Amino acid sequence: AGVLEADRAVPGIQIAVESHPDLILMDVHMPGMDGITAARLLRENPMTRQIPIVMITASILDEDRGRAEAVGCDAYLVKPLDPDTFGEQLARCIGMRPL
Repeated sequence: AGVLEADRAVPGIQIAVESHPDLILMDVHMPGMDGITAARLLRENPMTRQIPIVMITASILDEDRGRAEAVGCDAYLVKPLDPDTFGEQLARCIGMRPL
C-alpha cells in the first residue's frame, strides 16, 4: 500500500481506521488535535488499537514522553533522528504487536 500521509490528526485517524497501516508515525505537536490525544483515540478504537504508534518529535520534555507512554505509544523518538538506527527502531515497533 505504500506510505499514507495526513497533515492533521483527524484525517490521519480516519486513514488508520480505513487502511489499517503496519505503523503510525506522528508528532506530539500538530495543528488542531495534538498527537497524544490522537494516539489515545487510536488506542481506544478496536479497529486501530493494535497498530504500533511511534511519536517523532522535537520535544525533549519528560512530560510529553510520559504522556505518550501513558496512552500506549510504542516509541518516542526525538529529532534529529539517527538514520543509522531509525529503521531498526521502526522494525522493533512493528514486531511488538500482533498484526
